[in-house]
Amino acid sequence: MKATRETDLVNACLQLLKLRGVFAWRQNTAGIRRRDRAGREFWAAPALRGVADILAVAPGSGKLVALEVKRPGGKPTAEQVAFLDSVNVAGGIGMVIRDVGELAALLDQLRQDERHGVAEGQDGQAATEATTTRP
Repeated sequence: MKATRETDLVNACLQLLKLRGVFAWRQNTAGIRRRDRAGREFWAAPALRGVADILAVAPGSGKLVALEVKRPGGKPTAEQVAFLDSVNVAGGIGMVIRDVGELAALLDQLRQDERHGVAEGQDGQAATEATTTRP
């Protein structure tokens, strides 16, 4: 059996988000090859390090959703964990996704929370959100 590629999993997640009507996009953060005035090549990193693979806006609440996609057994880098933690601390939802089913469960929970008007705690986080980073 062929192992799932991360790119395939990212694409499957994006398709699910589109089917569910969630505003989402793939956040590419690769470096750009540049030349300085002397003609020397170098790589420039124009983006914040560790930004999640997929960014989305949670329906209803408008919260930022940051999804770091990893194949089963894959581990996020320290920069990726720090980014997800920062999103969670700021009141968004940051998590590692290893299977489309995990994303489907998150979207179902968000829809349920929206329907039931989940009360927020003092920290601004909905009490039932699964916003932990799982390395």
